[in-house]
Amino acid sequence: MLVSRLSLLLLLLFAARLAQAASTAADGCVAAVAAMERAQSRLENGNKATFDAFDEEVRQAYEVCRAADGPPDAKATAYKMWAIVGRDRKNAIAALFDGIEELEQRHGKDAPEMLPLLLHLGLMVAGESREEGTALLERAVAIQKQHRGESSEQVAEGYMHLAVVAEGSGDFTLAEHHYRTAIDVARKACGPQCRTLSTAILSLTDIIKRDPRRAAEVAALQREWEEASPREPRRKRKQATE
Repeated sequence: MLVSRLSLLLLLLFAARLAQAASTAADGCVAAVAAMERAQSRLENGNKATFDAFDEEVRQAYEVCRAADGPPDAKATAYKMWAIVGRDRKNAIAALFDGIEELEQRHGKDAPEMLPLLLHLGLMVAGESREEGTALLERAVAIQKQHRGESSEQVAEGYMHLAVVAEGSGDFTLAEHHYRTAIDVARKACGPQCRTLSTAILSLTDIIKRDPRRAAEVAALQREWEEASPREPRRKRKQATE
């Protein structure tokens, strides 16, 4: 009986140490991402040493978070930043795919935790394969709708990503469709005044003003943009529409 109790005690102690180790690893991931973000904040007007230090912080955050069972947001940030600064595009894309696969295994294929990775990966892959990039972004939009509803600001942002891919490939008709969808969703989600709405309107304006025959539409969109972004300095708003 004593042996059984001792075995149980040892088992509980071992489990507690495992939990503590996992917690420490998770804390390490959060701390590494925080250090990376502090290094990023010093980049403005920085010298080469500053950028080299940032690259090193990104590498460390990626390696620590990849090995740890850290919070999904922290891991996603580390994976995404690694993809952004990675000098090897192939490895950067592979890192994002690895991150998505890991989050799928932990949280399921429709987990919202993978949204930052899907959105960024979709834009990166679209440069080589529009179809694959679009499929990743459409998957992200579907997950956003599932977890945040049909009319949320995040869904509007997803449609804006789709518009960027279409615009980048020269399909301005489809890009206009996605931007208009983003505008409609953003209006329902956050009313007539929000940054997502103003950004979508401005992006749509850039497409429409390519056609001089649509000058009246451009003027109407510019007025709507002014109303959607009232907190922007007037001079800055004027420059953005020029």
